[in-house]
Amino acid sequence: MLLAAWLTGRAGAETLKVLELAAVAVGASTFVPAAVRNLFTPRHVGVGTLMTIAAVGAVALGQFFEAAMLGVLFSIAEGLEHYAVVRTPAWPARPAQPGPRHRLCPPRRTRGPTRPRRPDAGRM
Repeated sequence: MLLAAWLTGRAGAETLKVLELAAVAVGASTFVPAAVRNLFTPRHVGVGTLMTIAAVGAVALGQFFEAAMLGVLFSIAEGLEHYAVVRTPAWPARPAQPGPRHRLCPPRRTRGPTRPRRPDAGRM
C-alpha cells in the first residue's frame, strides 16, 4: 500500500492520503490490538504500547507516511522476532547425563560459603 501511495502521489493529494491511511491501518493492525489489551493490565507498558503512541502521534501531526512506515517496519520486526523465538530450541533445564557442564552455566554449589569470597581471602 505504501508503494501504491508513493506511485500515485502525482494522482492527487486525497488519493495519497487515503492510501497512506490504509497503510497505517494495515501496518498497525498487528500490534495495536495487543497494546490496547495490555493497557488494562496493571503496570504493563510494552514496546507495542509505545509504538501505538508514536503512530497515533504521527497521524495527529498529519505525517501519514511516517506512521505507515513505523507500523510496517515494527510489524516486520515483530514477525522476525516471532520467527526467531519459534525456531530456537528450548534450553534444557539440567543436563541429561552427569558430566562436563556447558561453559555458560555456572557450576552448582554443593558446599562452602554462601557469600562470594574476596579474591584475597585465605591468603597471607
